[in-house]
Amino acid sequence: MKKSNDNFFVRRKRAFGHAWRGLRLLAGREVHFRIHLIAFIVVLAVGWWTGLSLAEWLSIIIVSGLVFTAEAFNSVIERLCDFVSPEYHTRIKDIKDMSAAAVTLAAITAFIAGLIIFIPKLIFPLFS
Repeated sequence: MKKSNDNFFVRRKRAFGHAWRGLRLLAGREVHFRIHLIAFIVVLAVGWWTGLSLAEWLSIIIVSGLVFTAEAFNSVIERLCDFVSPEYHTRIKDIKDMSAAAVTLAAITAFIAGLIIFIPKLIFPLFS
């Protein structure tokens, strides 16, 4: 990699530009990332409507970030596997399946956290 004489702020701006490009690639090319994004928007709307506490908002943001991060890593791993081994290989399949399992674990964690936070706010008022 070529060493740059640019100052610290120019390098940081360039790095953030690469990161934003990566986010656009994820949102544009990865359908599951978009599904998680839509679910997150729905959760934000329901959270606003139910008046979440600060701790509840933090929990939602943290578990959602976990899901997005897992999905991003999964997408990278899948693309890297396809690049390294375009033909079918059982080891590549195992790697991809384990990577997808990480997303599933993150999504299950987020779903359970959502149930714990939202069930009392949505169900209990019906009985009072």
